[in-house]
Amino acid sequence: MEKLTRIIMFQAFVLNRCKNVYIGNLSFRDRSQTHLSLERSVWVLISNISIRAPQQSPNTDGMHLQQSRYVSIEDSHIRTGDDFVSIGDDSSYLYVRGDPMRPRSGDKGGRGYVRNILFDRINMIASDHPIIIDQNYRDHEIRCRNQSWAVQIKTSCTGTLCGTSLTEKAGQIMCSQMHPCRDICMEDINLTLTREATQPVLSA
Repeated sequence: MEKLTRIIMFQAFVLNRCKNVYIGNLSFRDRSQTHLSLERSVWVLISNISIRAPQQSPNTDGMHLQQSRYVSIEDSHIRTGDDFVSIGDDSSYLYVRGDPMRPRSGDKGGRGYVRNILFDRINMIASDHPIIIDQNYRDHEIRCRNQSWAVQIKTSCTGTLCGTSLTEKAGQIMCSQMHPCRDICMEDINLTLTREATQPVLSA
């Protein structure tokens, strides 16, 4: 298995059409958009990665996975202005474990589906949007409202989720009328408004 252990600063790092790769002990800082991109790759282990960008910086994703399978992301520290881990088209068998992350699944306004997703044993720390399921999401100013090509979501479960929220509306589910969400379950959720530590904002 190939090992990549060099320090990457101020530039994007893209892996395309790779197989049996280990990426570890890398640091990324202040990239204007995506810091690490994985495309058309299989059997990839990513561990001990540090990615940092200002919280106020828009569209600064930590990692983006596209058309990739059998990818594990473990024990990494990601703090960016947008998605910590974004998941694009034709990606499957993905596993994220360790440091709390902000994953987003879907293809940002394109065709496709998201199914068989489990979020479990997650601790939110002062999150401004702890739980969002949005079939109309698009990374442009014009949202794809109830379009026939909205991403289909089926069998998404959230369990054992706790921590603090910066907003009173800790959970949002916005489904498409054309392809409504199916089999969404949430249980064992306990989030507290961080400004008033004793006030629960979402329990299930």
